[in-house]
Amino acid sequence: MSSINFLPKVSYQTLHHATGGFSPSNQIGSGGFGSVYKGILNQEENNVVAIKVLNLQQKGASKRFVVECNALRNIRHRNLVKILTCCSCTDYNGNDFKALVF
Repeated sequence: MSSINFLPKVSYQTLHHATGGFSPSNQIGSGGFGSVYKGILNQEENNVVAIKVLNLQQKGASKRFVVECNALRNIRHRNLVKILTCCSCTDYNGNDFKALVF
């Protein structure tokens, strides 16, 4: 069984709000499989997270999402950031949306 099923889920709405609508001012990086945004999940506790939004137009992105969730959920290393949760749903336009939260 995929370990992605054991991660707590977060909604698209929560991630959209946390990043200011995936604002370019909150984008901290991008690569072949997507972009990474800075976000605050809990305003009261000021929990700053990195949110990697996968570019699902890229071939193999959906498979990479599951592989990355499984690998990062189980690995521990002082130079790697722990995966906190993930989001696999549809966005406000009905498009598939997948993101990892670190």
